[in-house]
Amino acid sequence: MLWFKKGEVETDPVCLMKVNRENAKITQVYKAKTYYFCSENCKEQFKQNPEKYSS
Repeated sequence: MLWFKKGEVETDPVCLMKVNRENAKITQVYKAKTYYFCSENCKEQFKQNPEKYSS
């Protein structure tokens, strides 16, 4: 299991995997909020239906 300091971790909204914000290379801004993803696949799924994953 990976351990992060408080405030460093975000959750991929598609697969719910923990993503280190400082090292995240795959992001998407939607409605003025930045979302962090573990993979391009998760980002593409998010882009197809952002309302499903952002609520």
